[in-house]
Amino acid sequence: ALGPIQRRVARVMEQSVAAIPAAWLERRVDLAPVRTRARSIAAEAGIVVTEIDLLVAAVGRAAAHHPNFNAFLTRDHQLRRFAQVNVGVATDVEGDLFVVVVRDAAAKEPAAIARELRGLQYLAARRRLGPE
Repeated sequence: ALGPIQRRVARVMEQSVAAIPAAWLERRVDLAPVRTRARSIAAEAGIVVTEIDLLVAAVGRAAAHHPNFNAFLTRDHQLRRFAQVNVGVATDVEGDLFVVVVRDAAAKEPAAIARELRGLQYLAARRRLGPE
């Protein structure tokens, strides 16, 4: 049986599938340069920076550059763009799924995203995140 958090996530994801236009692209990518860049940023900033942090930054910038991918479809079939790009990252905490959200990711540098994600993941691990 699903726990209360898992039920909530399932309900929100079901609503998202119904309201948000879906698109995807699948490619194989050599992550060695991304790892090198993450290590370089980490050394400069003095913090842990991962490939996920760089991915969040890239998704944020790409969605800002292509705003139709940062939008939702209204009930009357109008495309409404969001004012800022928020990027969710699924986080497993002892079998429960949390989606931590980096707000306004397109406007943040990778080091700032790394700091924010570490803080959100810390709160998720201690189950101290609010619904927003």
